[in-house]
Amino acid sequence: MNVPYFSGIMIHPGNTSKDTEGCILVGTPSYSKNGLPISGVVMNSRTTFNAIMENLEGKNVMITIKEPQEWENKKLTEALKLLIDALANQ
Repeated sequence: MNVPYFSGIMIHPGNTSKDTEGCILVGTPSYSKNGLPISGVVMNSRTTFNAIMENLEGKNVMITIKEPQEWENKKLTEALKLLIDALANQ
């Protein structure tokens, strides 16, 4: 992926940028008390991670990271479902 100082990008549980040094964190959206999504925070990361890994078991997959504007009209949970479905069907 040509990410500086990284020879591989991993997917693992975590909730904020403090839990990663460039890897992909997966989870469900976190919302404020007024119902707005909190940017940069995901919840249920371990459950989501385990579901993805179960779907990927024994499969060779490639993940394409798209620019944020390509996803701007989708809810995070819909985007995550699309990712899981795409990985499971490869």
